[in-house]
Amino acid sequence: MPTQKVNIMWRHVAMVSAALVSLAVHGSVRADELLPRFADFGQFRPPSDYLGRIFKLSQDYPKEKPPIDAGVEKILSIDFTKDWKAYAEAVRDYIYEGNIGSGSVANDFYLEDNKVRRWYHVPWQNWGDFGREGIHGLTKEGPVNPKVLAPSQTGQWQTYAVGFYNSLGGYQIGRVWADKENPNIDIMQKEGFPVGTVVGKVLFTTAPVSEVPFLTNPIEWLAYTTATFAPIASAPPLTPRIMNTVRFIQMDFMVRDPRAAATGGWVFGTYVYNGALAHPNLWHNVVPVGLMWGNDPDATSHADSNPAPVKTEINPDLTHTVINTSPDLPPMHLGFGLRLNGPGDNTMSSCQSCHATAQYPAISAIMPSMASKDGMPLQRAAPNGCAGFAMFPAPRRSTRRRTRWTTRCNLPPACRISSRRSPRANPSSRSTDCAAPIPVKNRRVEAVNLQHGKA
Repeated sequence: MPTQKVNIMWRHVAMVSAALVSLAVHGSVRADELLPRFADFGQFRPPSDYLGRIFKLSQDYPKEKPPIDAGVEKILSIDFTKDWKAYAEAVRDYIYEGNIGSGSVANDFYLEDNKVRRWYHVPWQNWGDFGREGIHGLTKEGPVNPKVLAPSQTGQWQTYAVGFYNSLGGYQIGRVWADKENPNIDIMQKEGFPVGTVVGKVLFTTAPVSEVPFLTNPIEWLAYTTATFAPIASAPPLTPRIMNTVRFIQMDFMVRDPRAAATGGWVFGTYVYNGALAHPNLWHNVVPVGLMWGNDPDATSHADSNPAPVKTEINPDLTHTVINTSPDLPPMHLGFGLRLNGPGDNTMSSCQSCHATAQYPAISAIMPSMASKDGMPLQRAAPNGCAGFAMFPAPRRSTRRRTRWTTRCNLPPACRISSRRSPRANPSSRSTDCAAPIPVKNRRVEAVNLQHGKA
């Protein structure tokens, strides 16, 4: 059965179920109350082929701005420049609490099950070739080339992920999408996300344990993926998908922390799975890769990075990135100039520089290799090749009109120099504050896919 018909079938099933329940309880109901405002997922098998649990988009966004909760207060009480590991562990525990421990890893991270705190998804990520699949809501991230994960990796594999925001982030997303057809991006441009917003994302790969030894003792999910990382289908039919096993490899997080205001306002971190730790709770077999709270615009060393790691190399010139030196950390390639990036991320990007391109319309190149000066591709080893890491303070909430460009944290993408498509040359592009992503619907859904390291 064609994919589009399958999707319609799922929505009809949901509509009929909702109508029956509502009629039974209330006797009557308006048609616009029958369905959630946003689709749960985009691509999946027909109901006759799969009888298991399906993904439900968490979209009942708070109507009133919630206070900073105790878990975030704990995170913000830790000085990330002095005890980065404690900070990273506090964020990990905050994300895990209520999202794991269901009794089966296959049932973890269904947000509707969390009895501790609410988390929320971003709408409209169901659209297109990278859209959400129907079991866990995973979106397609990108390819992972040979040798990137381990010397024994011989094949090109894929990554898939699902991200979520805490209540403060969900409140702002709900404001942007108060009108499901006409998002108010100006809210992000003027205010960005509130202090205390926490974003989590769990990433999975199709790579087998035989090629990536640190995935031993794996966390595995069933997912509806493409067989290989095929080129993006620009129009229907979409790339065919199959039921596939994916393995947990990485967890990313972002914290809107006021102490990082001078370098963009966000603290980024990432964890890598290491099954050799053999923790009884598999989700705790994670090792922090590091923390990042700025782009180090003056650091130009190690431009070739470490794309096929046999050990983790550390750049001593970085002052806004700290990398773990624990022997529990598998060899990591990291990002451009050895800035922070996770194992499944692009070796020529970094956590902050990638998210810094979040905007609508998408004008800034998400990757250095996509940028140019005077019509010529940027050379990453050029003397001014990293000038595009320039940073600006995170603006405070204000009604004053701002130049509309790139992110609220105003971080240009990695290694693009000042004469690139400048903000003043593109006043129509509006910030989505490092959102990953805030898609926009305009005649059709234009998904702004700005996830870690996607090229």
